[in-house]
Amino acid sequence: MTYVAQRIGWRSDQQTGPCESGCSGGCATTKPTIAIVDDDEAICDSLRWLLESAGYAVSCFGSAREFLDTPLKSRPACVLVDLDMPRITGIEFVPLLRRRYLGIPIIFITVDGDGRLTKPAALLDPAGIFSKPLDTDALLACIQQVTTDSC
Repeated sequence: MTYVAQRIGWRSDQQTGPCESGCSGGCATTKPTIAIVDDDEAICDSLRWLLESAGYAVSCFGSAREFLDTPLKSRPACVLVDLDMPRITGIEFVPLLRRRYLGIPIIFITVDGDGRLTKPAALLDPAGIFSKPLDTDALLACIQQVTTDSC
């Protein structure tokens, strides 16, 4: 299922803590790590606050190259990727990312109002495509859905 959202929303009362999927045994006491790849520092900071308040661990990267050059301690549960970044765009980044992390869920975020990037991005089978300003409730629901399988 692909989420596409485009409305303003922000809630600080989101659920936090362990997995709520009802799985027995394999869940950690905290939610998985979400990687954010966006060249806009304010977006990274806002998403970090949102996701950490929802109980996720978060790693932020200012570019696709920074993500690719940084050795990670573990595989992220999913990656939020800005479509329109300098040097390596989100569309160019996804094949490189999937070579390293086969089957990793990708969620695109964008300010692409005319569809120039959104349409080709949809062909990369993302878990979601969200327009900025973000519908944070829908984004959190999408992240919850793609990370539940890791329990």
